[in-house]
Amino acid sequence: MLSITNLNKDNLFHLKILNNTRLSFNTLNGDFLFAYENSSFFDKMLLRKRVLLLRDLKECYGYLWYSKKTSYYLINSLNFKKQYMKAQYISTLLNHLKKDSVFKYICEDNGFNIDILKRSGFNIDKCTIEMDLELEDFMPLISRNLINSKGIYFKKLKQNKEEAIRCHIQNEVFKTKTREPLTIDDIILDEKQNYYLPEGAIFVMDGNKYIGYGQIILISDIPVIVNVGVLKEYRGRGIGKALVCYLLNIINKLNYKEAFITVDSMNTVALNLYKECGFKFNRKVYTMEIKT
Repeated sequence: MLSITNLNKDNLFHLKILNNTRLSFNTLNGDFLFAYENSSFFDKMLLRKRVLLLRDLKECYGYLWYSKKTSYYLINSLNFKKQYMKAQYISTLLNHLKKDSVFKYICEDNGFNIDILKRSGFNIDKCTIEMDLELEDFMPLISRNLINSKGIYFKKLKQNKEEAIRCHIQNEVFKTKTREPLTIDDIILDEKQNYYLPEGAIFVMDGNKYIGYGQIILISDIPVIVNVGVLKEYRGRGIGKALVCYLLNIINKLNYKEAFITVDSMNTVALNLYKECGFKFNRKVYTMEIKT
């Protein structure tokens, strides 16, 4: 008979086995043991309460580890033994989650996991395509040659002075009915993160007008281009491509060998732009969602 229990010191060894094989199902599955072993005594107790194990009297079938966000729960890791990696067992575990809640799970598509998750009750919230570019294949470009107008140039964001401008541009560029607008505090918080690269925060200027923004961040010392956008009235003039190339020039000068960029799978305009700049498909990452 199957049962669902929280993690405790007595069944921790079951989780260790499943934690070690977690990447075979999803390369983005979080490392629970690393988080657990680097936590205080009190935090360890809280972490154990956020883990559910599906098991019978003899063995553990699988586990789920989640954490609380502001408006939803994030499933940090989900894994089952190979013979039990089936929708019926995953859904059994999911049915034990807190009712009337939203749970999200970020998963790299490997050809079979997204289908299993959908059959288990998850829906696709969004799909992001990750692209990469080998910088040895990148020919440094003079960005102004790509812009079909005069007076366009690039400048670095001045911290403690231009956060409100960046906030406005990003909110205008990425505005949707469901997207919560950024605040200046969000921008300031971003600047305090370890991944923030001051020389990689770039405005696009038309004379004295701020018309676009793009940014380089460092994830595990890997440069990732994010937040690329140009105001609507300036699109279709090659400015977006020039901005991406300008950011790539910065990455090149910093002696990195590779650059990454992510884009929503539905944004065909951006996808085509990044392909024109030399980026190639790397992987698809899905945000899966289930409402309990």
